Amino acid sequence: MKAVNIQWDVDSDEIIERLNDTELSELASLLQVSEPQLAVMEREERSDLAMDRFRHAPALLDRFLDLPDEVAIPQEFENAYESEDERDEAITEYLSDEYGYCINSYGLE
Repeated sequence: MKAVNIQWDVDSDEIIERLNDTELSELASLLQVSEPQLAVMEREERSDLAMDRFRHAPALLDRFLDLPDEVAIPQEFENAYESEDERDEAITEYLSDEYGYCINSYGLE
């Protein structure tokens, strides 16, 4: 079993903090702009640009934060719960614990 199409719930303050700690060259590559262009931007301008790109391409944000779109779920989750709701809640907690972010939604295969 695996969780697919995971929609992570990431706080914008956490994103901005990570942006501020990211090397300009890495950020330029991620955002597909030149490093000199980023270098002349104020920190807030860089954050605004990144947040706009992330809003329009959520997969880009997932890549920036190293968050997967799919995760193999340990077999212990398959038959250990009385209901699908209990299982789904346990999987959500598992994903959150593993990756440090809450989940908005996901599917199971």
